[in-house]
Amino acid sequence: MIKDPQFKKVRFGDLRPWSENPKVIREERLHYLADLMVTLGLFKNFTCWEDPENPGSYITGGGSHRWLAAKHILKWPGNKMVWISINYPSSEAEKLFLSLVDNMEFAQYEDQKLAEMAFANKEELEELNFDLDKLDVNLGRRTPIERVIKTFGPDAEDQGSNDQDQVSGRGKEKGQEVKCPHCGWIFNTKEGEG
Repeated sequence: MIKDPQFKKVRFGDLRPWSENPKVIREERLHYLADLMVTLGLFKNFTCWEDPENPGSYITGGGSHRWLAAKHILKWPGNKMVWISINYPSSEAEKLFLSLVDNMEFAQYEDQKLAEMAFANKEELEELNFDLDKLDVNLGRRTPIERVIKTFGPDAEDQGSNDQDQVSGRGKEKGQEVKCPHCGWIFNTKEGEG
């Protein structure tokens, strides 16, 4: 069972990302995350658990992409001090739970109010490297999992449109990126479906 986390400042060099993290990031988004970290610093602490193979070190279950940006793009030194929350998962399910919760969205924007505020402050937001043309991506708008499963799962329904064929990757080369014309989500095709 997960206990109350402890908050602690540790050396950045004592962290490593969770190798089983199911979330991935495209290189362009990793660079954008690094740019935001230059402006804001570490705007969210790392969610960690102790590394059983290396006592005194921690695995980042939440913040793996912040870790990647800091390590490989920003080149943070190992002795830089960072805040972490230390959790105590007792199973792989609890580790996954911590990773999922770290990325959950609990609130949503009122679209009209957000648009009015964003476009009234467009120049200054762009100076802060916030691209309003990618507002949905930058705010983490995601396709509901039910729609992804319905469209791409083993029992995918054939919508009978060319857009559906584009999104599914039919006729595309393995590993090619395909953009969904409905939601803008970028998919990597795993295999060509000629």
